[in-house]
Amino acid sequence: MPASLRAFIAAELPGDLAAALGRLQAELAAAGVRARWVRPESIHLTLKFLGRLPVEGVARVAEALAAAVEGQPPFGLTVGGPGVFPGLRRPRVVWLGLGGETEALTGLQQRVDRNLAARGFAPEARPFRAHLTLGRFDDTGSPGPVADVLAACAGREAGRFDVRELVLFKSDLRPTGAVYNALVRAGLSAARSASDGPGGGRQG
Repeated sequence: MPASLRAFIAAELPGDLAAALGRLQAELAAAGVRARWVRPESIHLTLKFLGRLPVEGVARVAEALAAAVEGQPPFGLTVGGPGVFPGLRRPRVVWLGLGGETEALTGLQQRVDRNLAARGFAPEARPFRAHLTLGRFDDTGSPGPVADVLAACAGREAGRFDVRELVLFKSDLRPTGAVYNALVRAGLSAARSASDGPGGGRQG
């Protein structure tokens, strides 16, 4: 076993939503958007990228996740239409925004970050921006008629899903693309205790 793993924390998408996102990718490609598309089954809602995680750190991450999800009920999110980072002048990533119970998502992400920081992991330096990555643009060549396609998709909803657990994934980079395997699963609870309050939860 290697001394460290490339790892991240995310929520999985249900199979029917992943299939719908695959159809959306095909639609965008047919409209002329030229991107390196993420495999639909590999699209996740990432809450924390850990980078190289020492194998002995997996147990500490598991503790942090268990503390973060304690008392947090499952919640629902909607998947909106596509956008690009950082902007239309030089797009690098095509993504889908999220709506619905986003306050619950943000609170959960913050608790994950705090619990990891309490166990020696670096906190996030940038604000959390919830999204699903559909594809990435190459540095060379035109990305295609991105602005026109985005305008045509304005106000669109791509689907809905519930966040019911968080997963610590390891990522194995291969010539055919990254392969993700679950290391730890932490299920969200059915109810929050009164002592936690809104957006609460223990920091461990």
